[in-house]
Amino acid sequence: MQRNHIKSIFHIFFLAAPILHTPAFSGDFINPWEQSHDTKLRSELICPPVQYVSPNLSINGGVYLKDGITRDKDKDKEISNLTRSIRESATQAANLADEYQSTGDARAAYCAQKILLTLSQNKSLSGPINGYQAYFVKTWMLSSLSASWLKVMSLNDTNRIDANLINSWLTELAGDIIMRFNRSRESNIKKGDTSIANMYYWAALAAINTAIATGNNEYFDWAIGVFRSGLDQADEDGFLPPELKRKALAQHYHVFALIPLILIADRAQINGIDLYQYNNHALNRIVNATIDSYFDPTLIEKKSGYKQRSVPRPYFGWLYNYSKKFPNEKYDAILSEYPERRFLYIGGSPT
Repeated sequence: MQRNHIKSIFHIFFLAAPILHTPAFSGDFINPWEQSHDTKLRSELICPPVQYVSPNLSINGGVYLKDGITRDKDKDKEISNLTRSIRESATQAANLADEYQSTGDARAAYCAQKILLTLSQNKSLSGPINGYQAYFVKTWMLSSLSASWLKVMSLNDTNRIDANLINSWLTELAGDIIMRFNRSRESNIKKGDTSIANMYYWAALAAINTAIATGNNEYFDWAIGVFRSGLDQADEDGFLPPELKRKALAQHYHVFALIPLILIADRAQINGIDLYQYNNHALNRIVNATIDSYFDPTLIEKKSGYKQRSVPRPYFGWLYNYSKKFPNEKYDAILSEYPERRFLYIGGSPT
């Protein structure tokens, strides 16, 4: 993607509301998983075979029925079949990357690198992507795969791994996602709608992961701009109006939006930007409103106007780190009920 085009679409995220100045970066970003490991540990692990994942993906329509609340089970099955190879590859990469982070097993890191290299060689998901749901899948998979790459890229065992090829592939995927989401927002702005919802935050997480891995300043700035535009929408009670529009799924989509928002804030913080203070601690307000609504659903039901529908297995793994920054018994209570740390869309474990 050309630099001047990046800047033109980047500026879209400054139209809705004023934001704080983002410092210019040299591209020397701090990787959350930059710590060294004792790579003397090399197991006899056999790398799993890497599936072929096509450059192309087409998905017609969305995952909800006309009411916007009920899942279309047939469509879910169709999407599961269409995306099985990329989801299984991303799961394998995440599992191996987490194994390396937890044990220091260099063989696990190499196997994760090998998966990413093969996907990059095959130009997976870098071809025509048709349908908004297909772009959502591409966004989640880039968020996952770029996080896995951050976890294993420090292993200096590149004689068999072309890191530049992986970085170029991730950069291409992120550039396409940025253009897709900004075209969507530009179209909405022309119609008078300046709001953004949870999928923009997932795109921003994918972009900031890629930026840190590749040293791409524009992608980093874009992700921060998306984050700030999102938090500018938070009301005084900590709710996000675009997610409230999801009616009976407002609670679910607040949780789903928080996952990338928290991780973006963490990535930014270690790189010198404290987004937790942005817009009068808006992120903290959103967290507390979402958690409080789990204990008392009437809070969000009054805001949305709909009785909330329960969603199985909501993910709160981001609370482990968040609760260390902002200790609170109610966070501990949520984690005791939903203790799962790992989630595919963030590349396994958040830390």
